[in-house]
Amino acid sequence: MAKPRQLGALSITPTQPYVRPRVKQDKPAYGVISTGFYDNNDKFWNPGEALYFAGEPNLNLIPLNKMAYDRIQTFLDKLDELAEKKCKKDGVAFVPQARTEWSETDVESDFPTPEYVMGMQKKEVNEAVR
Repeated sequence: MAKPRQLGALSITPTQPYVRPRVKQDKPAYGVISTGFYDNNDKFWNPGEALYFAGEPNLNLIPLNKMAYDRIQTFLDKLDELAEKKCKKDGVAFVPQARTEWSETDVESDFPTPEYVMGMQKKEVNEAVR
């Protein structure tokens, strides 16, 4: 008996549900959101991708493990300190950065991505081969 063939985009096998990748806990892991992220080696990471990054994070990264969450909190503390000094100097009210509590169950598996990246209309979402 002949095996069924896959016909292009049509498939007789059902699609598999999205499974969040397993993240190592010994390195800070982040998901890229917003307009993307350039790492220390000038490599551009597209929104929706995930990476291990030991450098200082920014607001285009969301933490995927506790170590990354702690580094994001340190970065936000730094931003709050600088903003508070600036607000005191200018005589305006200081508003700290919004923060959330860490929860293993609330780690996002689907990162929000923008409609446009660097002025180009987004046609498709890039995914890493797993």
